[in-house]
Amino acid sequence: MAAISPVHPGAGVNGADHRNSRRVAVVERDPNLRQQIQHSLLTRQFAIVECANATALYRNLLSAPCDIAVIASDLPDDNPRNVALHLRQHSDIGIIVLDAEAGYGGQSDGYHEIADACFRKPVDLDGLATVVTAMHSLQHHMRALPTRSGGGQPRDHSRSRNSLARSWIRRFSPDICAVACQPG
Repeated sequence: MAAISPVHPGAGVNGADHRNSRRVAVVERDPNLRQQIQHSLLTRQFAIVECANATALYRNLLSAPCDIAVIASDLPDDNPRNVALHLRQHSDIGIIVLDAEAGYGGQSDGYHEIADACFRKPVDLDGLATVVTAMHSLQHHMRALPTRSGGGQPRDHSRSRNSLARSWIRRFSPDICAVACQPG
């Protein structure tokens, strides 16, 4: 089932703002791959929310907001496209899809509309950790942008932030992402 690993020191707790706590949800049905990804990201000081399926992800996000979700394309209870679209509608979470079919000639380009980055399975763990680190850094800096428009009205930057994040990842890490994401 899903388990939340301990949060590293300095992360927000008890309803505090978790956006800069370096929290990543890993949604993968294979417990061995989940553990490998968790180990790789823990070495980069990320707190991991492990989820075996989409239901566990939704349940865990209620109590442990995340900056980035790594979502497998072969979830047992939901389509990753539905999961990603739901996350996009309700947050500015970064999305990385692990495409199980790309290595076998599958429709790997089908995730470009929903993902900030895509990786073929088996996953290059160092490349994934590098992209997660870069995405988190970019999100942190983008959230620091002024949130007022010229007329003094609050402005929602989440769509432009997500678009900028996707273009930055495509531009600066094409060798890391095994499947290039097209403009969304």
